Amino acid sequence: MPSKAEWARQFLNQLKNFLKNIKTSEEGIKEITIKIRDSIVPNKTPTGILGSQAIGALAYAAWSVGLSFIVLGILKATMGLRVSKEVEIEGLDISEHGSIAYPGKRQRDFEEE
Repeated sequence: MPSKAEWARQFLNQLKNFLKNIKTSEEGIKEITIKIRDSIVPNKTPTGILGSQAIGALAYAAWSVGLSFIVLGILKATMGLRVSKEVEIEGLDISEHGSIAYPGKRQRDFEEE
């Protein structure tokens, strides 16, 4: 595994080579040539590219689950995540919008605790 300095050097060399392959004109970018073998992120996992993608997908999943717990925990502590039992029985359509969403007879059978 290359050191951080060596990895940074490789990254900058590959970025420089990528930028050299951008052909422009007066209208803007005309053509970009990308060589597949010049990967910016080195592929050093034992399972190859699929392993790298799996690790990336799991990292994003862990990040989103962790951040969701933090944000929802803050919301639950400050303003709550649920409505009161009375509002839930009455229906959120009435409390949120002031009208019944589905006209007709409303039958609500809830057990009292």
